[in-house]
Amino acid sequence: MSQRPYGSFNSGTDSGPVRVHIKDEVFVSLYSPSLSRGCAAVIRTAQLNPPTIKMVFADVHTIFGADAPKDLQLKLVGPRASETQMLDLLKAYDLKVQGSVWREHLGTDVVFYPETGRLRVAKEDSSTPAQTPPAAHAGTARKMRVLIVDDSPTIHKLLTSIFSSDPEIEIVGHVQ
Repeated sequence: MSQRPYGSFNSGTDSGPVRVHIKDEVFVSLYSPSLSRGCAAVIRTAQLNPPTIKMVFADVHTIFGADAPKDLQLKLVGPRASETQMLDLLKAYDLKVQGSVWREHLGTDVVFYPETGRLRVAKEDSSTPAQTPPAAHAGTARKMRVLIVDDSPTIHKLLTSIFSSDPEIEIVGHVQ
C-alpha cells in the first residue's frame, strides 16, 4: 500500500477547526457556502504535481459528493517558492483562488474553520532567520511589513492601493 503524497482532513460542521503547522507544504482549503462545509489538504511541496492534485480533487468529490458544488472557495497557504507552481496546477480545475498567503520562510501555523470557511494564519516562526540581519539595516529605514486581511473586496482593494503607494510599506500577503 503506497502512502498518499498529502494529508487530508474531512471536517464536517461539528468536528471543530483544523489546526496544522506547515513547513515545506502547501495548505489547501475548500469551502462551500451553499453546504456550509469545508475540507482541507496539506501537500508536500516535493509532491506538487498533476497526479497529486488530481488525487486531492478526487477526495474533494468524495467529501462533497459526486456533484461537487460550483461555489467552492479555494484558499492557499505555503512557501513563496511554491506559489507559481501551485497556481499553475490549479488552472485545470477552473477554481478561483479566494485568498492566499505565501511566506518567504518555512514554518506557519494554520487554523481552518470548515463550518465557515475562515482561515487564520499565524505570523512567521520567530525561530526562522530574518531575511536580512539587523546590522545590515543600520542607518537605513526598514519597511513596515503588512498582511492585508479583509472579507470585503472593496476594502481589500482600497487597502492595497493605499499601502502600495507608500514606499515605506511592503505588502507581504493577501487574504480575503
